[in-house]
Amino acid sequence: MIRKSETGKDSLYRRRKTRELTIQGRVPHQKRSLSGINRLHLSVSLLMIALGLFSVFLVVKGDVREVWITSTLSLLGSLNVMTGVWLCYETVTERKSIDNLVKGAIKRSIFDKN
Repeated sequence: MIRKSETGKDSLYRRRKTRELTIQGRVPHQKRSLSGINRLHLSVSLLMIALGLFSVFLVVKGDVREVWITSTLSLLGSLNVMTGVWLCYETVTERKSIDNLVKGAIKRSIFDKN
């Protein structure tokens, strides 16, 4: 049985969570890699953000003169940026890791029992 640390800071007797193992790995101060991220989704989200910012920049700069085109371009650019940020966030947080596998297995077992 693993006993808890009396001091709270000592990592020798403290039980490590699965998330700590996936983020830090076995080696201390190991940087988190991009191995579990879908690179296509990440690149598309960054492209959406860049194109949205470019369209909003054109509207703010004043290159487009018609009001209805300006408002439509501004609205679509803002929506494009928001969607790109959301897709980037979802892509980075839904990486393939031990936590996601464990959570998925728990959910499957709960739904199969019901």
